[in-house]
Amino acid sequence: MIVKTCAVLLLLLGTLCMNLTQGKPTAVLNRCMCRGGAIQINMRNIRGLQVIPIPNCPLQLIATLKTGKKICLHPKFLYLWQRKISREGKN
Repeated sequence: MIVKTCAVLLLLLGTLCMNLTQGKPTAVLNRCMCRGGAIQINMRNIRGLQVIPIPNCPLQLIATLKTGKKICLHPKFLYLWQRKISREGKN
């Protein structure tokens, strides 16, 4: 009888702990994905550019190349990318 009561209490406590931790960010999500990053890359090889806002990190830029490979870019690259887009819009 005591063993069954302890087992039920442990299950209830486990369920309560699981409910309390839902929706909270894990330490993995708060880590910086990129450190430094490339700045010398041909812009024609980039298929897409993703900006990831992480509160404790500098700007995180991840470029998807036409080959499907993903690389980290230096935050200065965003300025160069925006200049390229604005030049294309003027032509």
